[in-house]
Amino acid sequence: MSAGRLFILDGHNILKTFEDLRHLQASDRGEEARGLLQDRIEEFATLRGKRVLLVFDGGGREAAGGGRHEHSRLRAGSLFEVVYSRGDGGADRLILEEARRRAEQGAAVTVVTDDIQTLAMALPRGVRHVGVREFWLAHVDPPPEEDEKPVAGRFADIEEALLALEPAPPVPPRRAPGAAPESATATPRSQPLSGEALRQEELRRKRERGRRRHDRMRHRRSDS
Repeated sequence: MSAGRLFILDGHNILKTFEDLRHLQASDRGEEARGLLQDRIEEFATLRGKRVLLVFDGGGREAAGGGRHEHSRLRAGSLFEVVYSRGDGGADRLILEEARRRAEQGAAVTVVTDDIQTLAMALPRGVRHVGVREFWLAHVDPPPEEDEKPVAGRFADIEEALLALEPAPPVPPRRAPGAAPESATATPRSQPLSGEALRQEELRRKRERGRRRHDRMRHRRSDS
């Protein structure tokens, strides 16, 4: 975990940020709260391919047992690692040490915490800081994207495509040579047009207006 982007998370600070985890902590179910957070962060690290170091203050069954080491590492892997600190300074000291060491090794380190006064203000130079909710919404649980996106392109092109799909109007039959014009022989209508006939007539007029508009646009393009 020494190269590339590395997120160092202030575990207990995150537990205090979310109500359900904070409730578990207050109900003497801290181990369950830490386990839920670990599972969620490990899922994020694995699915998104992000390197994460999750730091908790010492305590709990996992960190018990003492020993010469001042912190214990659990779930160590290529992407996700959990550390329980022990000794003076707790998680804050360990986060500062790890941030400095990993940055010196070439990692782009980001520390995630809402502890501004005692932790964020003391970060080594070159180490970035983000708040818990900002990190969570940007990386772990981003808001859903809108289903519909604006359609790219020119509306004139869309109109032309729609006009091309319209059926051509029926061609009137040719008059025989010497026949009188239709207007002269047609019998005047004694009944008004039916609803269907009116609809067909209006549709024909709309198509004709659309074709005339299309012809004008085509002429303007050819002249330009």
